[in-house]
This record gives sequence, C-alpha cells and structure tokens, in this order.
Amino acid sequence: MENQVSHSIATFAAKFCNELGTNKTSICSPLSAEIVLALLALGCKNQSQAELLKALDMTDDEIRSSFFFLKSKLQSIQGTTLNVANRVYLQLGSELKPGVKKDAEEVFESSLEQLDFKESVAAAGAINKWVAEKTDDKITNIVSPDMLNNETRVVLVNAMYFKAKKTNDKDGGVNLPSSIDPYELAYDKL
Repeated sequence: MENQVSHSIATFAAKFCNELGTNKTSICSPLSAEIVLALLALGCKNQSQAELLKALDMTDDEIRSSFFFLKSKLQSIQGTTLNVANRVYLQLGSELKPGVKKDAEEVFESSLEQLDFKESVAAAGAINKWVAEKTDDKITNIVSPDMLNNETRVVLVNAMYFKAKKTNDKDGGVNLPSSIDPYELAYDKL
C-alpha cells in the first residue's frame, strides 16, 4: 500500500503543478493542497467525496493510514526542518461531526478553532497570525478579510515551513538537487 500511496501523492503533485501553468513564477506546495483536500474528502459524503477521492487517487482508508505516516517520514529527513501544521477554523457556534473531528485531530494532527467570520478583519487577522507563527513569519498574509463573510462556515488551513541548506560539499548540509522531481521524492524519501 505504501507504494500506491507514494504513487498517488506524486501523481497529484504532477497534476497540481501542471495546472499552475508556466506563465508566471510561483511557489506552491502540492502537498499542502493535497493535505487540505484529503481532510476535506474525509468530511464529505456521496458525490463530493467520490470526486475528491478520485482527484487524490486514494480511498478514505488510504488517507487515514498514510498522512500521519507521511508527515513523520518527511520530518525524519536528516538536515532539514519541516513543520506541518493544520487547523480547521469553524464559524462561531459550529461543531464538526465526531468522526470528522476525530480524523482531523488524529490523521492530520489538526487543531480546531472557532471564529466569527462575520468579523472578517479579526478572523483574517487570527488566521494570518497563526500561519505566520507556523511558518517562522515567512507567510504572513494567506487570507484577506474580503475572502470571509457571513456565509463562511469553515476554513481549512495547512501551513508548511521547510528549511534545508543546499550544499555540494560535506559541511553537514543536505545535498538537495536544484530541482526536485515529485516522483523521485515520493519513491526515494517515503
């Protein structure tokens, strides 16, 4: 199953990067998108869940068994720092269904917080502050107040902080290639 999950992650990463196009330079993390979509898939039912699972090329059981393992494997790469943080923001007064809450907390180590999205400036500020803390202040403005309103019920956030020293010598850094093939990463590092 590990090879199937690695293949699914690599395939999603390739499709994700292809969708971004080549018209502009951007920095993104297919893994961040995949984590949020996997969390969403476990909270959906019927056609929505089927479409998300198809896009991820995984079953719900594969998601549950692999994402916690994936995080620990990535964090064990010597000479790197990888902090992965997930949070589910709910409209004030809302609750997640027990099964979804359990998946969020146990599979994705996600914390939950309630915000009043009608107070969009304060809600965006709280989300951005949390993301900044989790990314060593590298990402400070992930959501703007105009993205939130009285119809917002849930916001899923994944923040990743990755740091490695690229070296070509033996001074203790990690010898990373100048570009990383997602297939190679999935198969060689997981």
